[in-house]
Amino acid sequence: RKRARVTSTHKPPKSMRAFVDVCLATTTAFHHFCPFPRGGVAGKSRRRVSLRRVDPRHDHHTLHPFVGETFGDDDDDEATRRVEIMIEAIVASARLAREVDDEKNGAKDRESGMATRRKEDDSLVTVADFAIQRLVSDTLHGALGEFLVGEETCPTEGEVFDRVEELVAKYAPREEKTNEKTRKDSMRRDSSKKNYFVLDPIDGTKAFAKPLVQSKAGRFTFTEQYCIGLSYHDGKDGTVLASCLAAPRWERGTGVLLVAVKGKGCFSKELFTAAKGEDVSKSRWKRSCLLSHLCTIRVAISESDVGKQTTLNAGWKVPESSLEEIAYGSGSLIKYVAIAVNACDAFVHYKPWTHSMNVWDHAAGVLCCEEAGAIVTDGVGNKLSLRKESKGAEEDDNEGNRDDLRRVFSPEGKAVVVANDESLHKEILRAHNAAVELINDFSAGLGR
Repeated sequence: RKRARVTSTHKPPKSMRAFVDVCLATTTAFHHFCPFPRGGVAGKSRRRVSLRRVDPRHDHHTLHPFVGETFGDDDDDEATRRVEIMIEAIVASARLAREVDDEKNGAKDRESGMATRRKEDDSLVTVADFAIQRLVSDTLHGALGEFLVGEETCPTEGEVFDRVEELVAKYAPREEKTNEKTRKDSMRRDSSKKNYFVLDPIDGTKAFAKPLVQSKAGRFTFTEQYCIGLSYHDGKDGTVLASCLAAPRWERGTGVLLVAVKGKGCFSKELFTAAKGEDVSKSRWKRSCLLSHLCTIRVAISESDVGKQTTLNAGWKVPESSLEEIAYGSGSLIKYVAIAVNACDAFVHYKPWTHSMNVWDHAAGVLCCEEAGAIVTDGVGNKLSLRKESKGAEEDDNEGNRDDLRRVFSPEGKAVVVANDESLHKEILRAHNAAVELINDFSAGLGR
């Protein structure tokens, strides 16, 4: 009996980039059906995830990668709609930020053109921060009626207020625009809501406000990156249930958009398109799947740490392995983005001078990285909790204290440690704590 000849229709990749894409797609498919616990962490339940193709004819506003998923105790239609609204709000915010970014790039005094101000903690805030918070607040209240914890407080009159009104009117999703009465009614209903949103309108305002310097190839430098982050939290313990991140300047200004749902994975796609005449990209969603590096470990650091000794490079003692430090501006969320899209391997956020950190600087990024397979802990290796410890039932009954619990958290060791692999995370944590111990011993010696 003759054996049928099988002819392969597979064409070899035309470039190294195409070859890498094929490898990532193969790795992702294996990740979906692999029987081992995701991320290699012992104790995690084994589960199979069905592969779904996103119809390219649909825009990502109407069809996100979690359509058709079940969300446990939550109403599936409501949860799906919530993710859709989050994506719409963040994409609209990214478009708004890009307009402010573009129109002020040629100005002699860029900070003045952005209506930049100094807050009480001496950090910068721009008209884009105010406008994005107003846009997202209106969108969430109009569509869902749920509470939003935001970083900024928008002025109620003056030129900045007028500019905010103009930007919001231009970019807010049409069906979600709310008038002043609807917004106030929605705010009155907030006290009865258990779950809540947390927003950082622009994380990395310092990078956003300074004049841009592009290379001949048109690339933005790493230090010029900024993020917009939105997360949805469980009202009982502060657990992040869903998050959406946008980095408008990523990859030559085409940007990147990430969305994650707890237990369902993290997906990313191009934010803007390079084609003329088009705005929001219609590219397909890709599941984030992290790859580990053995020799050179790419570590994200803040621009202010360039050329300085950090706890990580001071304590790193792994043979035949070195650290490559990459400065990603001044914000925290962009470092989570870098890890989630395989542009970086690890970072340590260490603040020895304070016991508290802002939830909006981490929440959206934490879920994206965890769902992509990264390990995120506090400074002593415990699972990171984004909720400040309660001081008592009487204080919890006060609305101001409840709001404070949503805004800040206090990680053990005053640090957040993130790595794309469990074994790497152990080495990063060991190096960081070894350096912290040396610093503490030295400080104690000076105090004698």
